[in-house]
Amino acid sequence: MILEELDLVDADAARTPPTLPDVLRQVAGRAEGLFHGLLQRGRASAPSPARLRGLARAWGRQALLATGVVAVLVVMVATRSTWMRVLFAPRAAETAKRTAPPAPATPEPSPLPREVQAAIAQLPHLSVEAIRLVMAHGQPALPDPPEAFRRAWVAANRGASALSEPEGEELRSIKKAVLFSLRPGERDRVRAYDRVSVSVDLLVLEDGKVMALFTRGVRALPAPRRERLQALLSKAIAAALAPRESRADAGS
Repeated sequence: MILEELDLVDADAARTPPTLPDVLRQVAGRAEGLFHGLLQRGRASAPSPARLRGLARAWGRQALLATGVVAVLVVMVATRSTWMRVLFAPRAAETAKRTAPPAPATPEPSPLPREVQAAIAQLPHLSVEAIRLVMAHGQPALPDPPEAFRRAWVAANRGASALSEPEGEELRSIKKAVLFSLRPGERDRVRAYDRVSVSVDLLVLEDGKVMALFTRGVRALPAPRRERLQALLSKAIAAALAPRESRADAGS
């Protein structure tokens, strides 16, 4: 029994271990068998050639269309600077024309002399016709606004009798409204100028001061009353300064 066990021990000890080439051959054999098995399974599950041709026909047109779309997009991106100028340049030009401010008109020179223009700007109670009439009456040299104010004031007082009774009352009412907008001392100054200027034409120093006070009150009037004041004063001034022939024709 002991000998048999010794024989077994010697047999196991005499067995030699496998070498590296043997191990590699075994691994290669097993891998080859696994590869053949997978290949057979793939062949079994692969579609038939007829189905592959059908898939190729079905997807070929879509692939061709997608390729064409991509090519068009590439061309558009590459040439965007050219076609954007062609498409949007006219619109941009039209927009610029619409938004561009109109060229300022060249002001035409006024046919009126500078003295007349200054009087129109500073004497809001007188119409242009009344100012022209006042400017034409008197010395050859055109008066400045204060002197034109005095001439018109004197002429209006002298020609007030040519107004009808309702017109005279309306003129006095508008003048009271003008004075009402001034301070008490300023009203007294204008009233004193009015009393003296009826008979005395020597108020040069007061012309500019009273003109500033009176015209300030006139500008405070509503536009309709200011226009009515111009009309009444124009009638009175024309009655005082118009040539005798014109007055005679008007009376006849």
